[in-house]
Amino acid sequence: MNFFKNLFGDEIRSDAVSIDEIPEQVRNEIIDKIATEIVDRRLTAPALLFGETIKPINRIAGQLSIFFEPLIQTVFPVKYYREATIVLSDRVYFEKLLTKIEELSQKTP
Repeated sequence: MNFFKNLFGDEIRSDAVSIDEIPEQVRNEIIDKIATEIVDRRLTAPALLFGETIKPINRIAGQLSIFFEPLIQTVFPVKYYREATIVLSDRVYFEKLLTKIEELSQKTP
């Protein structure tokens, strides 16, 4: 039953269409949450390698993830998917994510 709630529910949708519409605090929370999850799952090296590899085309990858949003939202109940894709499409915040992953991985034994 939860699947249909995600499929037809409006509570997981966002109206944000640009980085300026997302508050700075939410942007930083998204970066912190993603970086923490990556480090906690011990995926630091693959994430940094992948991040450095796609850095020149992160804008295209971000737009592609927005294209697939309807499909992903029906399967996974990701509340802030749109905000995360918009934030990660911005080069400055993508670089902040990679830096945050490096910082957290150095603090974690």
